[in-house]
Amino acid sequence: VVPSAKDNTTLTVFLQLNGSYSNPGDVFQAVVKVKNTGERMAVRAYTYLENIPQDWSMLSPDSSRVFQLGNIPQGETVTKTIIVRRGQTDATIYSVACARNASCVSSDLIPVPISLLVSLALLGSFAGLYYWRRRA
Repeated sequence: VVPSAKDNTTLTVFLQLNGSYSNPGDVFQAVVKVKNTGERMAVRAYTYLENIPQDWSMLSPDSSRVFQLGNIPQGETVTKTIIVRRGQTDATIYSVACARNASCVSSDLIPVPISLLVSLALLGSFAGLYYWRRRA
């Protein structure tokens, strides 16, 4: 995570996923932590998850895709927990945090791949189809 400064206000953002997110329909927590590491208060800070596919749903705190954090005093950390239901689509997601007086920063990327079992089932299906066509 590379901090960015604007007007001597610097934010750092971290993203952690809790729960199972391997299979379509899984519900998990995306915990976003935004820390003000700058010299001034971060004014009207907000965060959002990026690269969320259309078939995924934000369940709480509401269906919004942008979450207000308010003002963040120097040295303080604000945490926002977002409940997400994943869809069929795989994604590599990350969080972004911004403030009126701080440049936007992004977290590390977190891949949310399809389940290993689903991958093996698809591979098995293709192998079976190939074998069946070769026999015919």
